[in-house]
Amino acid sequence: MSSSPKVLAIRAYIDRLDNNDLDGAHQYVTDDFVYVAEPKPVGILGKSYVNEAGFNKDGFKAFMEESYKHVTIKTTIEDVTENPETGNIIVRTKTKQQQIVT
Repeated sequence: MSSSPKVLAIRAYIDRLDNNDLDGAHQYVTDDFVYVAEPKPVGILGKSYVNEAGFNKDGFKAFMEESYKHVTIKTTIEDVTENPETGNIIVRTKTKQQQIVT
């Protein structure tokens, strides 16, 4: 996998999410950030922070804040592809969630 500055930032971002540091993760997100999840998480379409295209920067943080009230998450990065012409990065991950029981 690439070790470009962008890829290293993505790895740091995921590490912060896995450690429930949402503010720390959010510092890596640029204003033009778009997060696309397929399939779409259940029950979120129609909320102010998401549309059919995905989440914007603040919307993804709001979604994660809501999500982290109920689960802990651990992510395994399976593949990172960086397009040298466009600079776009695609990250393929597996995520394990564990429900928080209160």
